[in-house]
Amino acid sequence: MTKINLLEAFLKGRSQTHERLYEGFQRWKGKKVGGNSRPREAQRADRSRIKAETIAAYGGVCLACDEKDPACLTIDHVRDDGAAERRKMGSGGGGTNLYRWLRRFGFPKDNYQLLCHNCQWRKRIYGPEFSGWPVYKT
Repeated sequence: MTKINLLEAFLKGRSQTHERLYEGFQRWKGKKVGGNSRPREAQRADRSRIKAETIAAYGGVCLACDEKDPACLTIDHVRDDGAAERRKMGSGGGGTNLYRWLRRFGFPKDNYQLLCHNCQWRKRIYGPEFSGWPVYKT
């Protein structure tokens, strides 16, 4: 074989290897993530949909300050028993798993309310009766 033939074979083999790696990456990117068979984009859309559904079920605004931005809103445990509830639910008892649990049980309003992150932290630090702020459900 001449040097040119060797070079062509090398480049041809390198190109095929690159294509196989790229195709494998595209399959991984589109199909499986962390053992789950749903594409990452579908998982992300599902989480967003469930959060939006939960926010709408609880009024869509912060109970204390009327914040409407969904990125700022979160579910608050009225009686501050969220840690005990997460332990009871097992691992992954917060976030999307909590939203799914709330949906499964018809969005119960007795122990849950919608607060923005700022008001939730203010409630946690100063207590629900902090002067100058609305009284939270108890």
